[in-house]
Amino acid sequence: MVTMPKSWVEEQHEAMPGVSMGEYCGHIALKNRVPIPAPDHCEGEVYAELHRGLWIARCPEESCSCAWAVTSVAPRFFCGECGAGWFTVVFPPNKAAIIREVMKRPIPRRGLLHANWVPGETMKQLRAETLAQGNLS
Repeated sequence: MVTMPKSWVEEQHEAMPGVSMGEYCGHIALKNRVPIPAPDHCEGEVYAELHRGLWIARCPEESCSCAWAVTSVAPRFFCGECGAGWFTVVFPPNKAAIIREVMKRPIPRRGLLHANWVPGETMKQLRAETLAQGNLS
């Protein structure tokens, strides 16, 4: 589904240099034999969230549980698993502050950054999670 970066925060264009969102989503859809929706129409919005250092968006279809890497460079995606889309991806207005906060967290032995944030989570909640993970700054 999505790749996991190690100790930094990435968007799709950074995790997969030279691969556009259309190519990324299209490749997944072709692999899954899902029709690619026409790119001239957006069905709505989805919200970006941070999962282990990678910005993702979850498919809004109730019957689908997939999530895909997203980028603010081309903030649109469709689900290559079920074919839902296109959707406009909405990133949080305080994205830089979120990244600064999660980058304070210690990197566990397995090397995956515990950089998670979900829409609606406040900076106060995010700081409390950082403190709970052992960073006292």
